[in-house]
Amino acid sequence: MNGGGLSNDHIFLTSYETLFNEFGWQLWRFLISRCLAFLACIFLIGFVGCAVIPTPEHALLEGRGKVDESDIAFLSVSKTTREDVLLRFGEPDLVLHDQRIIVYHWSVCHGYWLVAGGYSAAGGPIPKNYLFMLEFDDEGRLKRFEIGGSIWTSEKSQIDKWIPPGSKKLSGLNIYIDPIPVTYVQTVTLNTESRPARFQVGEFCDNRASHHSGTFIGQMEGRFSFVGIEADVQTFRPINGMLQAAVTNQLQAMGHKLVSKDADVIITGKVSEFEVTTTSNYPDYVILGTLDVILKVQSSVGMKPSNNRRYKAKVKHVLKMFVEFNRPEIEAKTEQVMRDCLEDMQRQIASDAELARLLSGRTQ
Repeated sequence: MNGGGLSNDHIFLTSYETLFNEFGWQLWRFLISRCLAFLACIFLIGFVGCAVIPTPEHALLEGRGKVDESDIAFLSVSKTTREDVLLRFGEPDLVLHDQRIIVYHWSVCHGYWLVAGGYSAAGGPIPKNYLFMLEFDDEGRLKRFEIGGSIWTSEKSQIDKWIPPGSKKLSGLNIYIDPIPVTYVQTVTLNTESRPARFQVGEFCDNRASHHSGTFIGQMEGRFSFVGIEADVQTFRPINGMLQAAVTNQLQAMGHKLVSKDADVIITGKVSEFEVTTTSNYPDYVILGTLDVILKVQSSVGMKPSNNRRYKAKVKHVLKMFVEFNRPEIEAKTEQVMRDCLEDMQRQIASDAELARLLSGRTQ
């Protein structure tokens, strides 16, 4: 063998030097970091029971698709119009501030979480939410735009920063309902011991402790257009007037006569509770309506002492909300829940023997 050949020692030394040159160190750092991350995950799963495994972004989890920098190269402040953007990207996922701000949203997988416990385990993707937000001036020309993604910051917080000071934030969404009973609970014909009463309706006071206004009945939380929000629930007409109408219509359905003077009895009311609340335990979305009303029945003959009759109702409805806050469905179900509360009160009035005695003017 001549001396032009390479010895095994030389081959080993050359390979060893290659491992620690600039490229080699980068390779070793990469391998070590991945091994440490893997070992950390194994340790967490084994001793703590949970783990987070980061990955490169992949897999569209939500939205119509990612918007890249190349996709927005055509945008030009003060030149690009709102119509140009809509033609390029389609209808936005959210429109705010009198249609001056539009938002596109998508979510990709940024890793996975894993929880191990006994013989069972659970896990899933970790989403990274992206928002593409654009603002236009009064003439519909682009003022500013931004693409941002975050794992920790909520979409609502990001959007609220774009809404001008003094303007209504995203949490100011209003849901309006009109839960006046469509049909009134009928009763059998008044028996021979009863007689139709001539009644007059006085003031119904709204004494609810938590009401902000005469039409506010509560707040509900949900997920609307990919954003978690709180929505104020309001009625189209004042609560006290609504309860007054429900009581009046029920008494008339029972055969009593509403008059403006020469009444046998005067009925007033106090609304202590007419509220809606919501709870969410995925995928169940619970809407709970409550009612608490006191009727004051005052005989107009001889100024006899008044008598109070109290009616309480509680109605619950459960929705399956697998994706997000469905506003039309929420409005319809909330209205039905509160209407059911009013109809429950009407049924109690119809079956209240003591109230019938007070209306007939009989004494015990």
